[in-house]
Amino acid sequence: MDGGLRLLMINNCQMSYPCMRVVLLQLQLPLLDFELNSPNISRDISTVFTFRFHLVCNRPSAMSILQRVILPFRATLRPYSTGFLKDVELHSREGSPPSVDFSKPTLLYFSAGWCRSCRLFTPKLKRFYEGVNGEVNVVWVSRDKSSEDQLEYYEKSLGPWPYIPFGNNTIREYLEKYEVKTIPAILQVDEKGAVIDDTVRRKIEEASSSTSESKLLLEKLRK
Repeated sequence: MDGGLRLLMINNCQMSYPCMRVVLLQLQLPLLDFELNSPNISRDISTVFTFRFHLVCNRPSAMSILQRVILPFRATLRPYSTGFLKDVELHSREGSPPSVDFSKPTLLYFSAGWCRSCRLFTPKLKRFYEGVNGEVNVVWVSRDKSSEDQLEYYEKSLGPWPYIPFGNNTIREYLEKYEVKTIPAILQVDEKGAVIDDTVRRKIEEASSSTSESKLLLEKLRK
């Protein structure tokens, strides 16, 4: 998204502290924070650290530029999630760690492949998502009974949404936090994880059959 806020994480970047500062200065990127594998930060050019750091950049070319600049330092670059999902393990169909952009409305979707009601609602959610061109985040919290069942349902029926992998403790934590007793359940949440709307399932069911209605609902979710 041109001109939009870009949140990036550089993992396992091996260079000295002065070199890292020079790279960021050349790219005109502000350093927000970084984590070193040593509590003693040496400013010596000869001391090489392995570290990761987060960047904010408004330039759409940031990803390709950074990838090229940091390549000699054996670093990897990826987007990362912020807010209450910052430390949550998320997987995606693409294979790379997904990110969640909270400038879009964010939905937590609790469902499972064994659940008949979920199998009926999921296509409606997928149509809504496609009708608004992916301008909402859907984070899937699976209630499947095995990792095999989870992946089968995901590949067969769900959209290209990030999900919490089977067995992750966050699943149980969210079930308790959001008092999910039955599925499917879908909640609109803010960046801190607070519930904005717990009636969004009904709204999606009503809007999903029409692209125009889906776009109207999107505007309401944005408010």
